[in-house]
Amino acid sequence: MSIYSYNEEQPTLDGVKRDIAKLIGQDDIKLQLEMIVKKIADNQLHSFCCSEIVPPKPFHMVFMGNNGTGKSMVAEILGKLFYLAGSLTSYNVTEIDGPPRKSQIKSAEGGILVVNEYECYDEKIIEEIKTIMDEKRTSVIFAGTREGLNKLINLNKKLYRKFIATLKFNDFSCEELSRMLHEKIKEETKGFELDDPSSSSSIIINETTNIIRKEIPESLRKELNGYLVNQMLADVKDCLNAARLGDDGKRRIFLNDIANGVRLTARKYSNMLAMSSMAEDFLFF
Repeated sequence: MSIYSYNEEQPTLDGVKRDIAKLIGQDDIKLQLEMIVKKIADNQLHSFCCSEIVPPKPFHMVFMGNNGTGKSMVAEILGKLFYLAGSLTSYNVTEIDGPPRKSQIKSAEGGILVVNEYECYDEKIIEEIKTIMDEKRTSVIFAGTREGLNKLINLNKKLYRKFIATLKFNDFSCEELSRMLHEKIKEETKGFELDDPSSSSSIIINETTNIIRKEIPESLRKELNGYLVNQMLADVKDCLNAARLGDDGKRRIFLNDIANGVRLTARKYSNMLAMSSMAEDFLFF
């Protein structure tokens, strides 16, 4: 079991706008976030010019999507937005991965509590979660796959009726994974440049998109989505040859380095998933 708590410096509306702009993919969700930003900005302006706006009560949501589709990132943004709107007293987001305990649920009060779906929920814990949902001081998000969430909802119909909205997170396309990888490369491989500075970024992203499509099976991409990106970055770094210098004396990242890194990631995760499947078969019998 893991608990993740996101608590950054005091948020601002401009900062949240930058966070939303950085999101790659999930265009429908980004549009909804931008609409919330606009509403908060309008309310702030109205409050400044006229009377004070009564903030809305926090509401509860379902985040439905496969692993690595950005659910945690969107929860962080929503935490800041609800805080800026005056709906929550804290912009802290507490994410619980595993069976939650009463003390952990209580510690999230005033902010956002993200509960990731898992196989079996203790009825007493469900009642604790219902209690804080009814108190309307904390926003609760249940996050997980369609199958897992449907299983949970079928076990507890009353819990389902407490959710106001469902956000559906799509699997990332090869192009979106490529764009994420190149953003990471720009951020984290200081001193390196792509091998052909004259090429446009779109050409380089298209080349990387084709490499990802060819080397990483669709089933693996849907299983892991954005989780692949950090591993691809690490494997690309491992494939870099610092002795490769351009005419200007700068070190270069060749597309071949990216291709080799993506292949390495595909092999690692394919082997891990195969071993996990074998372990499940062994336990079953």
